[in-house]
Order: sequence, then C-alpha cells, then structure tokens
Amino acid sequence: MSKRKTCSHCMYPETRCLCSFLTPIKHKTKITIIQCDKEGSNAKNTAKLLPFLSKNISIVTEQDIADSKLLNELSLQSKETAILFPSQVAKPISTCVNDSFCFDHLIVIDGTWKKAKKLFYTHPWLNGLSHVALSEVYMSQYAIRKTMIKNGLSTLEAVAYAISENEGVNNVDISPFFKLLDGINKTFIEHMPKDVKSRYK
Repeated sequence: MSKRKTCSHCMYPETRCLCSFLTPIKHKTKITIIQCDKEGSNAKNTAKLLPFLSKNISIVTEQDIADSKLLNELSLQSKETAILFPSQVAKPISTCVNDSFCFDHLIVIDGTWKKAKKLFYTHPWLNGLSHVALSEVYMSQYAIRKTMIKNGLSTLEAVAYAISENEGVNNVDISPFFKLLDGINKTFIEHMPKDVKSRYK
C-alpha cells in the first residue's frame, strides 16, 4: 500500500494541505511554545503551524526543557519574559501593560490542560517567571477538538489574543491566525466521514 503524499511545506497530507491558509504576520512579541509530550504528533494540533506565520514564534518540546538551560538562555535574550498561565498570582495582560510592565517574550505551554499543569509544576523554575493571563474571556472558534475546560482556547487562539493584548489591537493584525484556524476547521471537517461530519454542522 502506497503512503499518502505529504506537502513538503506544511507537512500535512496533500489532500489536507493548509499552505493556502498561511499568511505571514508581523508582531514584536517573541513567543516560545513548550509542546507537551506527543502533542506535536496530534493531527489536530494548532501550535505546530504557528512558526510558518511568524519568525517570532518558535517551538521547543517537553524533552528540550528537561534541563532548564535552554529556556533560561531564551529568557536572558529578552528584557522581560512572562509565562501565559492562569495561576493565582497571574496578572491580566492589560493590567501589566497599564502598569508599564510589558513583556517582550512570552512562554506558552501547548497541551491539554492536565498535561500543561503537570509540565508547569514539574519545572519549578517556570514559577520564577512573571505569570500572566488573558484579560478578556474569548469564545473559542476551534471546532474540531473539544475541551471540558470552561472558556478553553486552542494554543493558536491563546497566542493570538495574548499578542493582541500585549501590543494593542490597533498595532497588530491577528487575522492571519484566525484565517489559519478557519482553514484547519474547514479542511478537517471536509474530510470527515458523513456521519461524523454531521456533528459539526
């Protein structure tokens, strides 16, 4: 049996190529995504496509931070580094901006909420970073992967809103993020079996 042909750019099967939905975006905030174990191999993962949108977005794996040296080095490259994590001491991003504390490097954990919490608490040095949270409650537009977490967002959405809140809605156009998300939704639903597809209408 022959293997399915894969797009050499987005690395998705050619029948589900997402390249037409990839539009470069310019923003100042550096984003480092820590990807939980096996999350990158999930076909519905949204984070792995984000580096295609921006040179300021990079991904490291859970294995990469077994030694905190890598992230410590990344932190030293920025004047202010924060982690997007809704801990009890997390400050809403808009409040940070108003207080003149504005990060230029944001770390985001990519994975289920259960895995994200485990990763966060397994690496106590992450607690030494400033904790921030989104200032607004957003409705998720990610249709093909469900979560039981109230107001839960995909990593793509969380990154987009964090950038917008940090840099100002009038200073950065985050629509390319949602063009990609719409493409992911439509492409996956289009290739679902009819009985499964009906659940998403």
